[in-house]
Amino acid sequence: MSVSRELLGLCRRADAALTLPKVSVLAIPEANPTVGGAPEFGMVGLEDDCAGLYYAWLGDTQKNMPAKFAETPFIGQSPLHLAALLESNDEADRSLGIAAVNAITRFVYRRAAFQEPAATSSVGGIDLGKTAHLGMVGNFPSLVAQAGKRGIRVTVIERKTHMLRKDGDLEITADLDALKLCDAVILTGSTLINDSLDDVLAAMPVGARVTMIGPTCGFFPDPLLARLCCF
Repeated sequence: MSVSRELLGLCRRADAALTLPKVSVLAIPEANPTVGGAPEFGMVGLEDDCAGLYYAWLGDTQKNMPAKFAETPFIGQSPLHLAALLESNDEADRSLGIAAVNAITRFVYRRAAFQEPAATSSVGGIDLGKTAHLGMVGNFPSLVAQAGKRGIRVTVIERKTHMLRKDGDLEITADLDALKLCDAVILTGSTLINDSLDDVLAAMPVGARVTMIGPTCGFFPDPLLARLCCF
């Protein structure tokens, strides 16, 4: 079963046990990054003020989302209708789907009085100073720069072919198998939007420390923990 399907199952269980609040807000920015600081994320908000985010600058696949969803009847409905979009093949649909799942997760956490522990470092608990070979799924330029200053070898998995290159201790490649040599891996929550997360998790190196970052990864951790417990 895929991570997406497991997340939807958890959302349905939450609704059966607690009755989810209705959708009250859809904040959908146009996917048009600007130097002026346009928002990098969209949001699904619920009537109890819980909210979930998604990364909104993936490019062409998210263009025209404000117009696409302008007439949709999601406001006032159960967030399960939005969450179901996570099983779509369209990245725009999946963007709102994961935001709804994130909002539902926040609602459950609030009802359970659960507070996530704070990260122990700026990269989710991975100590770059002790990492011999860092893998990244998605290009995080600021983290690549930090690693480079410490002499850490970095392998980045990237779908955009124009970015592929090898330069000293930095390699940007489309080959997931390159992760097998890494001691630690940082991946972006956007892998759920582009439907690559299951393949990425299957390629994780044995014994590696793994962390997920970004506004998209506010969902129930259970499916990830189940897949990573053997590493």
